[in-house]
Amino acid sequence: FSDIDTRFSFFALAAIDTLTVLFWVPDVIICNDWQTSFIPVLLRQRFKQEEFFANMKSVYLIHSVNNYRKYSKSTYEMLDLSPSESGKTIDNHIQAIENADLTIAINYESSKLMENMKKQKKLFETFESANSMVIDIPKKTNREVWIETANTIESACRKLK
Repeated sequence: FSDIDTRFSFFALAAIDTLTVLFWVPDVIICNDWQTSFIPVLLRQRFKQEEFFANMKSVYLIHSVNNYRKYSKSTYEMLDLSPSESGKTIDNHIQAIENADLTIAINYESSKLMENMKKQKKLFETFESANSMVIDIPKKTNREVWIETANTIESACRKLK
């Protein structure tokens, strides 16, 4: 879809707006890859000044580096957001990392995420300079690997309070 950034921006906005309707104030919102990359940006730039959202933290998980992360500047303008980059397209991974309270790279051995991130100099530098961590996932996983991964993420989230 050529308007995928617009679709996911509305998804992110709806997800945040739904919290008030549900009267639910989560401590941490975990955002999964480029599909939810607008949530940390929206929280910090549009919602944090409201008491309801003031103490919410966002954790951004990255597990892919592809062109879906490139969003149009017009989508930012439509949402009244100010990206830190200029140009027609904005790297939403970078924007999410800059606005999230924590970024976690899920580095599957088979996909070599960190190797691919290093090839994207600005993305890698942004990740390295942010509050970030890497969780390595071996090619052969089992239940114990995923339990350990979940526990690591949970522990990192608890430290954000």
